[in-house]
Amino acid sequence: MKKTTAKIIQISDIIQWNEKKELELSPKYQRNYVWNEKAKAYLIDTIIRGLPIPPIFLRQKTDVTTKSTTREIIDGQQRIRAILEYIVEEGFAIKTAHNKDYGGKKYSELDEDAQESMLEYEILAEVVTEKDESSIYDMFARLNSNNYVLNKQEIRNSKYWGDFKVFIYRLASQYRDFFLNNRLLGDNDCARMRDAELITSMVIVLKEGIVSESPAFVDNIYLKYDKDFDDIDMIENQFNSVMSILSRIYDYLNGNLGCFENKNYFFTLYCTIVNQMYGIPSFALQRYTQFDYSSIEKNFSLLIDSCIQFIHDYDTNIADKDNKLGLYYEFSEFAKHHKQRTTGKAERISRIAFLNSNIGSIINDNE
Repeated sequence: MKKTTAKIIQISDIIQWNEKKELELSPKYQRNYVWNEKAKAYLIDTIIRGLPIPPIFLRQKTDVTTKSTTREIIDGQQRIRAILEYIVEEGFAIKTAHNKDYGGKKYSELDEDAQESMLEYEILAEVVTEKDESSIYDMFARLNSNNYVLNKQEIRNSKYWGDFKVFIYRLASQYRDFFLNNRLLGDNDCARMRDAELITSMVIVLKEGIVSESPAFVDNIYLKYDKDFDDIDMIENQFNSVMSILSRIYDYLNGNLGCFENKNYFFTLYCTIVNQMYGIPSFALQRYTQFDYSSIEKNFSLLIDSCIQFIHDYDTNIADKDNKLGLYYEFSEFAKHHKQRTTGKAERISRIAFLNSNIGSIINDNE
């Protein structure tokens, strides 16, 4: 196999090759074209924003008789087809869910600066001059083989392209540093989209309440809201407000997080704050006026005291295996539900109710 040569090409190059019939988009070893319109629009939005897309692999063939060069796509056919369909054929428009500024616009409806930026957008191309067909087959197979089995969230990412998925990944990008800086997730977790998975669970609480979160249930949520996610503005405002409070709590604790440095305990704290600020759908749990959405800011010091006291009580009672303080069993059950059946409805309700009641007792002690 001859080695590949990396080159930077522009979208304008691809369009010219296509016009001159120097581009082969359906070589015999390529997969069938399977992208739907949402997937294509998502790619165009990525380009519009100037964000990188994966490299393409092409085989460059020179015909000495005709003194012409053709380029056969080994990997990246769906990306190139989507680009040509948008710019040349104007076969679809950008989705408003992906981009509010350019939503609903086809290429000819973009302003000139946006059109020019698209044509000048640079893509990394790995150019192969190998003539042996078997080597090309092998390259294509290797490029389209995963080194690991995709997890459920990675599968959802490749399957859904609508309002809900875009919303989740926007929030994941916005709060990734928070999760990383507080060691709730690691770099590899984010690379495998576990940040998006956690954000999904958090948004489900605001939209659906406390549920048994099986993979099938989450898949149905992505399907249900793939076309329309009507409450997106309200959900986003609530989510950001709760995360603002949580960010302040974690900043104040400055690494002394106790049990809350674990993402399952973080989720329980998140649900408790949601309950206090807004209430959780279909979940009747006591709320305290000091912590509703209009009062929590001015009572933030009380909330901090409650969290610090709970961390102390947790550590003390978990260590009290002789049950001298009389609460070892209750705190042990609380801890167990963060390790076993962590996505089960009953276990989640038990965890949230326990933390919620403890915060309530601390409030009462301060009155």
